[in-house]
Amino acid sequence: MRTSPVNASVIMVTTPILVLILSLIFLKERISRKQIAGVLIGAVAAVILSLNASGQGSSTGIGDLFILLNAASYGIYLILVKPLMSKYNALTIITWVFTFGLTVVLIWPSSLQELNAIDWSLFSTTSYLKLTFVIVGVTFMPYLLMVYAMKTVSPYLASVYIYLQPVLAGLFIYLYAAFGMENYMSDLNVLKVICAGLIFLGVYLVIAPESE
Repeated sequence: MRTSPVNASVIMVTTPILVLILSLIFLKERISRKQIAGVLIGAVAAVILSLNASGQGSSTGIGDLFILLNAASYGIYLILVKPLMSKYNALTIITWVFTFGLTVVLIWPSSLQELNAIDWSLFSTTSYLKLTFVIVGVTFMPYLLMVYAMKTVSPYLASVYIYLQPVLAGLFIYLYAAFGMENYMSDLNVLKVICAGLIFLGVYLVIAPESE
């Protein structure tokens, strides 16, 4: 495994910062000095977290970089999908998004190699249930609900709610360990807590309203 639930959830919190940058570039929105400070703090913390991935845990620098690229791609997605909501309904948009995504996965050489390497005979009922939950529960439905939300909120506001990920990830990591399932407690350390705090500070500076 190239990254961990801890690192992934913390790095994904940079999405609101990335959306702000992309809004500045593509939507020509204004950005204050406070927001610039928040962007820099969050970016520095994310870089430190990626470069100092602990070899004792389940994360690596390259894995964290992939998560950061994913956060950037998701930010671009939020910017691009907003105009589409005025023309199409949410189900139509998300159906085409996943259709194109599936097409790319199926023609990507590495994906085909990994797909052919799967021994489906070893899959249990529990394995299929987990796979279904990953595809439907934490992929299709969240994207569909996000597109519905974009009808009434801005890409920037929609991205802010992602800050709940580290909190929920930390909770589930504790519960998994408590109930004797997968244990990712080794991925938690002081540096990651500090980086998480700095990212939260950066997000706060970006989203906090300007004082009058």
